[in-house]
Amino acid sequence: MNKRMAKLLCLAACLMLAAALLALGASAAGKTVYLSGDGDDARDGAAYTSAVKTFDRAYALLGDEGGKIVVCGTVSTGTNYTMPACKSAVTITASDGKRTFPLGKVSFGAALTLSGDTIFDRVTLRTSSGVLACGGHSVIFGEHLTTSGSIVLVGGYNVTEDMTVADASFDRDYTLTVNGGDFAYFRGGNRRATGAAPFGMISGNCTLIINGGRFTATDDSQNLCAAAGMNEQSGNVSVMVNGGQIYGSLFAVGRAGTNETEQKPAITGNISITVSGGTVGGARIDENQDGTIAYSGKYSLKLSGGLYPRIESIKGGDTATLTMSDTLKNGEQTIQNEFKNPLRTGQDPWVIYHDGYYYMVMVSGTTIYCYKAPTLDGLAYASRSAIWTAPTTITEENKMYAKDIWSPELHYIEESEFGAEYAGWWLYFAADDGDNVNHRLFAVRALTDDATGKYGSPVTGEVNVPVKMVVDNDKTWAIGQSLLRVNGKTYLMWTSETGRGTANHKQNNSIALLKNPYELASKTTIFNEPDYAWEKHGYAYNASTGVSYPMVVEGATAVYGDNGEIIVTYTGSGYWTSYYALGKLVLKTGADPLSKDSWIKFAEPMFTHQNGIHGPGHAAFTTDAADNRWMIYHAYLDWKKETRYVFIQPYTLSGTDFDMNGGPYAADTTFTIYDRQTGIANAVSGFGK
Repeated sequence: MNKRMAKLLCLAACLMLAAALLALGASAAGKTVYLSGDGDDARDGAAYTSAVKTFDRAYALLGDEGGKIVVCGTVSTGTNYTMPACKSAVTITASDGKRTFPLGKVSFGAALTLSGDTIFDRVTLRTSSGVLACGGHSVIFGEHLTTSGSIVLVGGYNVTEDMTVADASFDRDYTLTVNGGDFAYFRGGNRRATGAAPFGMISGNCTLIINGGRFTATDDSQNLCAAAGMNEQSGNVSVMVNGGQIYGSLFAVGRAGTNETEQKPAITGNISITVSGGTVGGARIDENQDGTIAYSGKYSLKLSGGLYPRIESIKGGDTATLTMSDTLKNGEQTIQNEFKNPLRTGQDPWVIYHDGYYYMVMVSGTTIYCYKAPTLDGLAYASRSAIWTAPTTITEENKMYAKDIWSPELHYIEESEFGAEYAGWWLYFAADDGDNVNHRLFAVRALTDDATGKYGSPVTGEVNVPVKMVVDNDKTWAIGQSLLRVNGKTYLMWTSETGRGTANHKQNNSIALLKNPYELASKTTIFNEPDYAWEKHGYAYNASTGVSYPMVVEGATAVYGDNGEIIVTYTGSGYWTSYYALGKLVLKTGADPLSKDSWIKFAEPMFTHQNGIHGPGHAAFTTDAADNRWMIYHAYLDWKKETRYVFIQPYTLSGTDFDMNGGPYAADTTFTIYDRQTGIANAVSGFGK
């Protein structure tokens, strides 16, 4: 896309947002009422010290003029709640302009239904799994909205069995504008809660404007993003995607869901979808998802920009029209895209780019999964393939690799390294028999050219059977192997251990020359051990019991400078602490990596916890389509460290000097990344024009 076109599209998006704000009256007029679950409805809500307790009371205080509800504490609405009606727009926020209340959250259950025009911004919407039903009203979801849980966004109602067709129907125009937040999927109209729920009729016109945010549902057999809802519709629907990320497919008409009623739902209104930016990450952009809702209106699709990393089908009917820019039709282009962290849940991520695809491996339970995507940020919604699973029937032969699968890494071995016999994909991991002291290194190789296919023994070819990588005479604990390539030789780095059960318990970085991808050709050198205070957080020793938690350096990873510099990053301190952080060693020019004296170690960590991100570590490194450098790592989003997430973050490297912002950017930071987009004209079929 040229710069002039990008500016025009940006201007158009701004004008649409301005129009939406005007339509809502910008919520500038009216009162401000403070609301908290710890409040009291007997109060006046005029300050956070006199906050009211319920939305019912807050809306009553606003009156028909609307205004602002400042959520200064967590408010729970219950399982199914309908907001009170208001003739003017209401802004729901956790900021009063002077201060932002970090506990400002709206928690809801199965459904939260709106009864008037609303703006959500600088507040948290939280549910386990629920529907946010806009009720046919105009709603803006602000750039600074935070969401938690699986939220389905619908323009109409969440229709239940006890509702009538009339209850589920309305005739008014409305606009939904999404600038931020994470949702499962959107539907322009209704969502039916059960198969016995009616469909309803929407005769007003719906406009959906997607400027940001993420829609994370990816299963084509289930509900995904669609212009029309689970309803009959005579009004028109217009969807404009200017930014944000739709992880799955996009449809004009989605699924009807299970139909236990006598209705045969039909859409007769016209539907238009325009994509000028953002990402549609699924395999399909089609007129009708599965045909369970009949469609007889006119469908128009315009693709002038955006990113389509996994597209396989762009399909329309006999009366449908398609307009596609020449740049999307033909050849490869580099597209500037935006995204926010975290990428997805997971731990110990490893990413490698090879022949046009990014591959990420992670463990879940006792299975190693591989995610494949043509773009780095596309790993957020890539489907996964199980490439290695620990044995479930335990025998004497397999018990040592049946439990505690840790730190997988996927590497492509070139023919020039060990010969044609060993060229291809290799998967490394650590495992044991359920006793951590028995952790050892294992390897399997891809049995085909497919990195997401079957893996097995490099000796016998037996599927799912690894070989043990024998280090230190197989006498010591070992995890986390990775490869280092220096001067035409390939080395194995891993995490070793000394002093278990003593006051000098350490995890160290070890290295040896490889004879082939799974056998060593030299003795072991410990080239890095915990020396500094920042590497010793989490260390503990009980002299009476002998129980010890080690001082830690682990996760050695190679980074190669533009002028031949050899750098190894590693993570220091216990992974169970917030102080898990990234350090750096540099190999002296021309020096032997098997000598500890060849390595220059830096006293301070270069990537530590900050901005609400805890325990960042276990780094991998790659580049985007414009050769900008990116680091992949895992971390926690809160100090409780309950769930690990995968993050990616840009960095620069000048010689051996990293600029990594000192640590993670905040989770709501918008990043710009460059992705490769190949021509998509060959995915088109069925359009009448």
